[in-house]
Amino acid sequence: MMKIGKDCGITQDEVTKFVGDLQAECLGAKNAHSPSSDRMGILLGDNKVYAQMLWTSTQKVHGKEFCSFINQALREDNQDYLQDLVPVVRAINTLCVERNQASKGLWPSDGICFRGGALPDKHLPFFTVGKKYRVPGFLATSFKEEVAMGFALRSTPAHLVEKQPMVLWQIKVVQDCVQVNYVSHSNVSKEEEFLFAPFSTFSVEAVELSPDPKLQPHRIHLVAAQDNRAEPEDLPLAPWY
Repeated sequence: MMKIGKDCGITQDEVTKFVGDLQAECLGAKNAHSPSSDRMGILLGDNKVYAQMLWTSTQKVHGKEFCSFINQALREDNQDYLQDLVPVVRAINTLCVERNQASKGLWPSDGICFRGGALPDKHLPFFTVGKKYRVPGFLATSFKEEVAMGFALRSTPAHLVEKQPMVLWQIKVVQDCVQVNYVSHSNVSKEEEFLFAPFSTFSVEAVELSPDPKLQPHRIHLVAAQDNRAEPEDLPLAPWY
């Protein structure tokens, strides 16, 4: 965290406090959503549980959560950042590609999951019907459309005066998709997070444009690939997700 923090203008003391807050939250000291079984798993050295709790942390430094720093490192493919974060990334990625007892049978209703956020106008033309692309980072979605809509409504950063255009992604997932899984150990379990591995492949099925995306989000329909390994490695990377 020190390297990426420094480049983001975060002081060493701020990073140290942030890391301490992360650890405290993961151990249940700051968040009631963390069950005692998760805290025990961390104390017993279960790296997969610890990584999931870190990923879903609500702690922030300079307005960013830990998951944002992970995706920044992946998106920028920065070796200096990834050197420190690889153990956590690997543990989270293992969650995405391995079925386990905790996540068995947990699949979105009708095979649809949702993601909400901002979508700057300059990136909208990328998402055309038939486009197949990869996402250069973990992609968090939810079983619940209302959760995704909540993220869309809160997507404009506090420092921006003007509200940004919003988008709601609606993603079809086949039952045997191998690079997505339910986040069973979370600091915010009410989100019902369904997490895709980095560089997952999606195809644009339909685009519903909103007449005023600052009030009502665009809706982009995607289809998740069944297996990333079967898709071309040179697909374009999404400029926004």
